[in-house]
Amino acid sequence: MGCCGGGPPIDGIYVPLNKRLINYGREQYGEQLLEKFKKTHIWLFTFYDDKNIRGCQECGSKLSEMGSWFAKYGLFDNLIKNVKWVIDDNVSNNMILKDMNVTKTPVHFFCDEQGKIIDIVYGFPTPDWLEKHILPLVT
Repeated sequence: MGCCGGGPPIDGIYVPLNKRLINYGREQYGEQLLEKFKKTHIWLFTFYDDKNIRGCQECGSKLSEMGSWFAKYGLFDNLIKNVKWVIDDNVSNNMILKDMNVTKTPVHFFCDEQGKIIDIVYGFPTPDWLEKHILPLVT
């Protein structure tokens, strides 16, 4: 039986957001890294418009600071508590953002290993914010 007043079954047309995020992450991350780091503890999706950030030295610095924070704890290389960070700087073509009606960037989706969103952060999270909200999830 279909849903929505006798419409077609969900399985053929609708893919839940968490599965779409995981599929997108796997596609962007690449087979070689997926093979090397089989376990994912957190997916981090960062979306920003390169045209808007390209001339912003502060933005580049904050993005780098985020990466340094994760690297400091070895989370990109941890075989058990691995964080996979997918960065998309061409948001105008991203269907996930369009479907969610996300119009402001930069935006970061912190997701569990199954792609379920834990938190969404606009702008750039500070190391203090990461310490308080993300570190407890990975330690």
